[in-house]
Amino acid sequence: MHKWKFCAACALILMAVSCDMLNQPKKVILDQTEYNIGSEGGTIDVSFVPLVGWEASWSEDFVSISPASGEASEQRITMTITVEKNTTPLERRAKIIVKFENNEQTVTITKEAYFPDPGIDPDQDPDQDKGWNADTDT
Repeated sequence: MHKWKFCAACALILMAVSCDMLNQPKKVILDQTEYNIGSEGGTIDVSFVPLVGWEASWSEDFVSISPASGEASEQRITMTITVEKNTTPLERRAKIIVKFENNEQTVTITKEAYFPDPGIDPDQDPDQDKGWNADTDT
C-alpha cells in the first residue's frame, strides 16, 4: 500500500514540474555574443531560433543588420551584421541589443584599428604613372 502512495506522490510531483516547465517563458539564448572583425570589415552571421518575437537595435553607424526584427518561429534564422571598413587608427566597438519578448541579449562587435601600409602614400592616385613613361622608356 505504501508503494502505491509513493508512486502516486511521485507522479503528482512529476506532473507539477512538467506543467511548471510548460508555463516558463521561452527564453532565447544566442550561442555567441562577442565577435572580432578585422579593419577591412565584412559580415557576421548570428543564427538562432526565435521562439518569440524579436527586434535588434545598434549603437554605431558602421554596422547594419538584416533582418533587424522577426516573428516567433521554431526555425533557425540568420541575422546578418554588416560591418564597414575601419579607416581610423582606433579600435571600434558596436553594441547590438537583441530584444526578445521576455529577455534581451547584447552582442558586441570589436573592429580592429586600421594601420595603412607605411610604404604606400595615401595621397597618391593608385592609377597614377609610377615614374616611367611607356612611350619613352623601353
